[in-house]
Amino acid sequence: MNNKEFFQKIAVCRKACRLTQQQVADYFGYKNKSTIANWEIGNSQPDNITFLKLCSLYGIEDVYTLIKDTDEDFPSNYYAVITAYRDASPEIQSAINRILQI
Repeated sequence: MNNKEFFQKIAVCRKACRLTQQQVADYFGYKNKSTIANWEIGNSQPDNITFLKLCSLYGIEDVYTLIKDTDEDFPSNYYAVITAYRDASPEIQSAINRILQI
């Protein structure tokens, strides 16, 4: 799986949450949905913090289930960030959530 396939899975998660690209763009404070659309077609990718917020918004608790079949093209820093967050104590997770406002 490459980045494009991964972010297509992210689009499926967005749709499962019954959110439009514009609603997600509004959540992040973007003027229009083009940024979200570019993520979902693999033209660009969110930074680590935005990725965490995106996962939280979509209710993705275990990103590993989405990325376990990825190849070297996958942004591996996402996996490292999610793993570190998942392995953190509840207190640390709560502090991170407050900082990220999620």
